[in-house]
Amino acid sequence: MWIDPQLRRAGHANRVDPDRWRPLIMSFQQLYGLDDRVRPSRLATIAEEHYRR
Repeated sequence: MWIDPQLRRAGHANRVDPDRWRPLIMSFQQLYGLDDRVRPSRLATIAEEHYRR
């Protein structure tokens, strides 16, 4: 797995600093950070019927 060097904990080559890591999570076609929605999702503009068979 590759980790951006800026996210590594100082003095540790194999540890992530949780204060620097800001994950982007998709939930119900919307993009969230660790708390609120961060930005609109283009995926959410597609009608749900197009996902069904």
